[in-house]
Amino acid sequence: MSSEHFKQGFRPAALLLPFLLGALGIIVLFAAGSRSGSGNYAIFATCVWFLFGAGWLSKRIPSGRLFIGILMNLPLWLSLIFLTEAGPFQDFVWGLVLCLGAAYLGVFLGQWWSTLPPRIHRRVFALSLSVALVLLVSFFFVVRLPTPIRGDKQVFVGHWKSASGFALQIESDGTARIFNNRSVVRI
Repeated sequence: MSSEHFKQGFRPAALLLPFLLGALGIIVLFAAGSRSGSGNYAIFATCVWFLFGAGWLSKRIPSGRLFIGILMNLPLWLSLIFLTEAGPFQDFVWGLVLCLGAAYLGVFLGQWWSTLPPRIHRRVFALSLSVALVLLVSFFFVVRLPTPIRGDKQVFVGHWKSASGFALQIESDGTARIFNNRSVVRI
């Protein structure tokens, strides 16, 4: 294989870079999930990460467009298959499929973006990044809104105290407050 063919054809970085971006996608998933407290928001944030990451990669590695989405999703799928139990994995299979779809949508958009004139690249990137950030922030606040407690769970609404001095106030609108009323014990 000549060096000219190697430059035009497949590059070894085409395997490593999507896998590394996928590993960073796991960090996005867990960070967004732990910060928002919602698995749906975590999947949404990871899909946005894969969308932009695959779009960027498809412009940088044109020979890898067919497998960028698979390689980006491989760390996420492997970690969820081996680290979660059967119940939670089955609950988030739709999220994994959405992440795979977002990665291939990013590849498609990256291909389209590479056909645009260079002066339009920055405008399209700025617009798409702005839309993604607005969606992420607005979805974050929507997910963080408390949901009212259902009628069959109304028995848990009220003020609860423990013997150790902790108190829990549960409101019917879905909010809760935790109080620590322990007195100082001198030894």
